[in-house]
Amino acid sequence: MPKTANNFLCIFCNHQCSDNDDYLTHLTEHRTLLNEKNAEKCPEFICKECNFKCSKKSNWTTHIATAKHQNRTIFTEKNAVPKPTHKCSTCDKEYTAKNSLWYHMKKCPGLVAKQPVPEPLENKRIELDTSKSLEIITDLLRQNKELHEQVIEMSKEPKIINNITNNNNISNSNNTTNNQFNLNVFLNEECKNALNIMDFVRSLNLTVQDIEETGRLGYVGGMTRIFVNALKDMDVKMRPIHCTDIKRETVYVKDQDTWEKDNTDKNKLKTALKQVARKNLQMLPEWQEQNPDFRILDTPENQQYMQISLSSLGAYSDEESQKQEDKILKNVLKEVVIDKKAT
Repeated sequence: MPKTANNFLCIFCNHQCSDNDDYLTHLTEHRTLLNEKNAEKCPEFICKECNFKCSKKSNWTTHIATAKHQNRTIFTEKNAVPKPTHKCSTCDKEYTAKNSLWYHMKKCPGLVAKQPVPEPLENKRIELDTSKSLEIITDLLRQNKELHEQVIEMSKEPKIINNITNNNNISNSNNTTNNQFNLNVFLNEECKNALNIMDFVRSLNLTVQDIEETGRLGYVGGMTRIFVNALKDMDVKMRPIHCTDIKRETVYVKDQDTWEKDNTDKNKLKTALKQVARKNLQMLPEWQEQNPDFRILDTPENQQYMQISLSSLGAYSDEESQKQEDKILKNVLKEVVIDKKAT
């Protein structure tokens, strides 16, 4: 969208805006148009023999190299070799594929009828070998005697046994105390100087490269990249969020100088995510100034502009937007799990 006399001009409907925020809000009205333009430019490859179609040439190249496609198309050529047939010896049905005959043989009525009915097993009386039984009994008696002697020997030294037991208990108790992780101490003492979540968002210095990467990776990938890269550049104890349980997605957020457990809907994190997405979208006018040919249809810059706009705006519906936010937050939480052994 060109900038003229402090106005922003929409290339789709010639609507003019004098304010950057109004322009960004107006841009959301053209999501459907951008999506339809992308759809019209997608070629379609169709394979009638395999009932297969795709829009990417790479997928088409992969398909025509498959054995399934080659087997089906080779016989359509002139002077093709006749397909081999596989015949059921019971019902004389013929199949072109060997595996089809194999499946047929499993349920062929003729084969089922010919299968012999297994005879019922007769109850046989198992006789114990008397000599082996005596050997087992003798061995058990010997082991019992040795165990009894060991118990008598140990009972003569009760002090030694008590000392060993007490030492083990003390050792186990010390290990339990030393290995216990205290979340309150970690958050309120070790991480007391961490940034508040909204201060973290305001500190992000986004560039044109960020919005270009969002166009390339999509909304979920682009937002994940911005969030994760910013957190990785920070000291662990300065981060505004920490995850204590990745399976249950338990997360603590610092807001207004206080560490709090975010609710199940993760409202604090989602609010921060929306602000980051808006900051990223605000880089679009700068990208347009660096790429003035975006207004010319069918140019690489024009196609990149439509892809960036479509990806940066996110999903069309509330339901899809909710799914995207959940995916982004799940990716972010994986990077901020507390290493309880290190702390």
